[in-house]
Amino acid sequence: MSDKDFKALLSKENYKKYLKFLAKGIVEKSKFHVYCPEVRCDKVIELNFPYDDLGFLNVHCESCGNNFCLKCKRKAHRPLSCNNMDKWEQLTKIEDKNDKFMKSLVKPCPKCKKLWSTPTECLHLKCPAPCNYEWCWLCEGKWEGHSR
Repeated sequence: MSDKDFKALLSKENYKKYLKFLAKGIVEKSKFHVYCPEVRCDKVIELNFPYDDLGFLNVHCESCGNNFCLKCKRKAHRPLSCNNMDKWEQLTKIEDKNDKFMKSLVKPCPKCKKLWSTPTECLHLKCPAPCNYEWCWLCEGKWEGHSR
């Protein structure tokens, strides 16, 4: 069947879908074209070189402004290789978890910002002089009004 036959047989909406499907197949087989990986962008980027000849390379989508790695399709990360980027992301995930854990164990005095570690016995804290602020570890509010 020719393209003319498809156009005659399909509704306008279905013909557009057919053309999009056809274009997708061409782009996926091409070594000189790649889709922008940004979710809200469906633009095809034309390359000046064969896709397979490269390791990793930062590419810019003129349509949406996205900068991405041609090989792994993540945000641009050159000069890091894709493998090293994987390792970096794993490391930062661990650091983020450690930061969250540490932040759950330490809080600043609401008045003077001196850091306090998690109390072991009582939630009532009193900052030393010159601050002398009394506060609740749990709600971080003034201790006055809390039951003892």
